[in-house]
Amino acid sequence: IGPRWKTDKLNKDIIPSLEVDVFMFNELQRDWRVTPKEEHLTQTLLPGVAKRGVVANNTTERSLGRDQPGGTGILALGRLSDLVTEKGQDTTGLARWVWITIDSGQGIRTRLVAAYNPVRPNNGKGNTVFEQNQCLYQRLGDFRDPAYIFQCDLLELIRPWRESGDRVIIGMDANQNVYTGKLAQALGSPPFDMTCMFQEVNGCEAPPSFHRGRTPITAIFGSPGLYPEHAIAFHVRRGP
Repeated sequence: IGPRWKTDKLNKDIIPSLEVDVFMFNELQRDWRVTPKEEHLTQTLLPGVAKRGVVANNTTERSLGRDQPGGTGILALGRLSDLVTEKGQDTTGLARWVWITIDSGQGIRTRLVAAYNPVRPNNGKGNTVFEQNQCLYQRLGDFRDPAYIFQCDLLELIRPWRESGDRVIIGMDANQNVYTGKLAQALGSPPFDMTCMFQEVNGCEAPPSFHRGRTPITAIFGSPGLYPEHAIAFHVRRGP
């Protein structure tokens, strides 16, 4: 979803036809610190409908305007929003992920995470998501690959959840193959044991995530105990 994205299509077509309960957003490309309140996602997405969640952008650097690469968001809609008991975001300030907890009070908790894995740019100009991450880490004396740090930190986020028996769903732009990539392999190992839910629903692997791409890099991963029925990952075309 680009910097000039609109919610009209989501409100009029996608949400009603798919009966959406939760939206997980990657690359919102918006600096919410300088965005007018009336343009915030909670205001423009389904006005009048109950919703709860969190949106985040990189706050480790000064704002250069409303548009900013990266960002993540997650919103539970309607009746499901009443079951959200916790919410949080990437504590580094890079907005690599946001999360909510759904708790029905029956002893089962489900953690939902929207995440974006930074990818090394071919022609970076100093303000890509990868470079945002790299700049912060190097200021802190950490010169490892930001994608590797992302994987380590994400696994540490969800590890105590899985070890305590919580169910976990991750909607993620992994920027690597969601079946054979290092991150997918790590998520598939104990104690995470997560698989691509697209394949469970449709009986085949997810298609390439970009119309000119050849690799599925966007997916919804789920842990055992979930019963997937409807899940979709899609790009919304930028508005004028």
